[in-house]
Amino acid sequence: MAKPQAHERLLRSNEFHHNRKKLTLRQAIAELPLATQTTDGQFASGLRAIAQAFDVPLAPALACQSFPQTMAALRSGRFWAIVPELAVRDLPSGTAQRLTDPALAQLDREAMLAWNPRLVRVRPNAAKIATRLQETLAI
Repeated sequence: MAKPQAHERLLRSNEFHHNRKKLTLRQAIAELPLATQTTDGQFASGLRAIAQAFDVPLAPALACQSFPQTMAALRSGRFWAIVPELAVRDLPSGTAQRLTDPALAQLDREAMLAWNPRLVRVRPNAAKIATRLQETLAI
């Protein structure tokens, strides 16, 4: 079992990055066009709960089916998004700004990696992949 993903920290795209004013999570939800994953029930319900706690409507401007789609929307510079911390590694330096808020902690979850030792016998490269995953995820 891995550590929680130090999950979903708010990122603002370049379009909003130019405005150096420090935004709060509440302001971002209320005022900026959100791109978010809508197919993950646990994530979506957690995001709704956050918006409800801030007493602001949750109205995503773009519904995405995966975090890679959400990242593509973020890279476009037209949306802000809440993405796993791991996804931040794929962003060029300086293209987005992080915003943290204690409310985001409820979106954290544990990552599980199930492994079948038989797979190594069937696919020898699987051992390399497992080792790389362990190193990358710090399991």
